[in-house]
Amino acid sequence: ASLDSAFVARIYDQGFSGDHPYIAMEFLPSGTLAARIREGLTTRASLRIASQIAQALDAIHSRGIVHRDLKPANILFRADGRPVLVDFGLARDMTVNSTLTVAGQFLATPRYMSPEQCLGRPVDRRSDLYSLGAVLYEMITGRKIYDGANSAEVIAMHVNAPPPKLADLLSAHQPLLDRLLAKDAANRFQSAAEVVADIGARNAG
Repeated sequence: ASLDSAFVARIYDQGFSGDHPYIAMEFLPSGTLAARIREGLTTRASLRIASQIAQALDAIHSRGIVHRDLKPANILFRADGRPVLVDFGLARDMTVNSTLTVAGQFLATPRYMSPEQCLGRPVDRRSDLYSLGAVLYEMITGRKIYDGANSAEVIAMHVNAPPPKLADLLSAHQPLLDRLLAKDAANRFQSAAEVVADIGARNAG
């Protein structure tokens, strides 16, 4: 609620009505990224949205927050077309010594989970960047990462399989995807700001 970012949903109030918790947030009338992917996105639009969501991640990461459930259904659009990040139900404040992880239970969506999430290991902001890579792949290709695999197979592929290869016409963006989707977090972008800079350089080129 204390965040002021152009690409993070605005929270106006929170509290309890009787025994029921509630959050009052801005109305986002223009649908989800999942719906836009189904309709089809250009590569330029995909990169623009990825950069804007990276800016949202940079804003929350600067507050020590990791989202942990980044996926197309959690990216909505304002009436002016700007995407915003929503649903912080699984977000973790890295400044607090606590965890939501339950042994043997996956709370996030396996399709977009980082290898370290899949293995039940501690996560940091680089985990969100892996998830952004999975979302970007889906935006660019129109296909979910490791499409056709069931949940258990997807988890195994996140841990062990190389990043999927783009078609030749899209190969210029393979280095961006490879770095976002690196299995070892040390080989990824180390901040969302680095992702924004990389995409900006591509658009300028």
